[in-house]
Amino acid sequence: MKILALDIASLTGWAHSLGSSGVWLLKPKKDESGGIRLIRFANKLKWLKKALGIDIIAYEAARHGGRATRGLVTHSELQGVVKALSEELEYEYKGYSPTAIKKFATGNGKASKEDMIKAACKFSGRNITDDNEADAICLLEMAKMQFQ
Repeated sequence: MKILALDIASLTGWAHSLGSSGVWLLKPKKDESGGIRLIRFANKLKWLKKALGIDIIAYEAARHGGRATRGLVTHSELQGVVKALSEELEYEYKGYSPTAIKKFATGNGKASKEDMIKAACKFSGRNITDDNEADAICLLEMAKMQFQ
């Protein structure tokens, strides 16, 4: 089963079960509309489906408590892209809470970014420096336990 894990935001961390991972900058430039973020994200998902294959997308689900409204709207819109493309690209999807991901990776549901980076380095065997990529790697390991 080919799994893509996503830490969804304007700076989206991603990790694929075939070993690739990274970060996508989706933020619109000054002269672009906000909708370009959604188009960029959809294009990245389509590219990865073609290049590596995707059977399921595991993503960090939007949380409502304590998060800025603007960030929550962006996160929710990007989640909508994941869900809408699931029909077109024929993959399944599952959302996970940030607390569950942190608890799986570190044993602490309120783990710091630094703790998540350390966990991702351990899981991947590579030097990970970006917390978005780290979250995606940790989520990938969690999803692998459920789906493989």
